[in-house]
Amino acid sequence: MKRIYLDLDGVIFPLTPLDQANVAEEDVEQLHNLEWWRRDVVERLGTMGVEIVLASSWGDEFFSGSIEPSPRRVLQPVRALATTTHLSKTEAIVNDLEASPAQFSWIEDGLTRSMVERVKTATRLRSKGSYIQPNSKTGLTMAEVEVLQQYFSDDR
Repeated sequence: MKRIYLDLDGVIFPLTPLDQANVAEEDVEQLHNLEWWRRDVVERLGTMGVEIVLASSWGDEFFSGSIEPSPRRVLQPVRALATTTHLSKTEAIVNDLEASPAQFSWIEDGLTRSMVERVKTATRLRSKGSYIQPNSKTGLTMAEVEVLQQYFSDDR
């Protein structure tokens, strides 16, 4: 089993207004003025053949949104982690990996050393992990996706 824990804001949706971003227009899809994403990045993630689990504060809403086009149809996430004020993303990921160990990558723009250490400590012997922290203003880049693809293609 291979899995990506995927944040949305600052990762799939860069936190820079499109008119201020330095991106190729033909590679951009836009939901509205402040939410846009790179088609090539989303398409590559959606075709990697790994389970995508949303680790985002608005993960459940991502499934029910009616705005099209949406990266939802390309990413095809299988589920969203339940996070509340009592359960952080980190603890939700630890719980998920304890229930179902997997080779995984966590893609989170707000990743901290303590978050990584907590997951590593909890999953040391059962799950192999990689951690990617995109710049929230640019979101996940194709170069980062290529590193991710290499990680999942290596024998682990």
